[in-house]
Amino acid sequence: MFSAQAPWGLKAFGFCLCSGGASRKFFAKLSFKKAEKAERKVEGMKHTIALKQNHEFRRLYNKGRSAVSPYFAIYCRKTNRPVSRLGITTGVKLGNAVKRNRARRRIRALYRTNEACLAPGYDIVVVARSRVIYGRYDQLDRSFLQLMGKLGIRQTGEG
Repeated sequence: MFSAQAPWGLKAFGFCLCSGGASRKFFAKLSFKKAEKAERKVEGMKHTIALKQNHEFRRLYNKGRSAVSPYFAIYCRKTNRPVSRLGITTGVKLGNAVKRNRARRRIRALYRTNEACLAPGYDIVVVARSRVIYGRYDQLDRSFLQLMGKLGIRQTGEG
């Protein structure tokens, strides 16, 4: 019979062959951690969900308004939803996976910090350019807000 501390990590997957009470506590703790993680995720971007479908990206490229800077190109389109949707595109030209993920993280952080001064109800796609990886954050922030203002997404009187 396996102990609660199985050497190959069965407990990590929720398999516990010890007494019933201990396994229930483990599963309760596991579900609490998931709920806590979901709460943190909601705190991140309050009025935004992710764009993931290819046809949604293509619709924005074809029918949306656009603005460009040396750091990124932004496409947007007004929707009837109460929340905005954000999509981030990083091409292979940016570099390997580490660099592309860094670019995505930086763009997501820019959006999250400026979300309060952006109008809700837009689909937004941000296409990363090579300078976004090495650019200074304050320059990225200034460029991002300038492009959002040019597209009419930035709310006046804030930020």
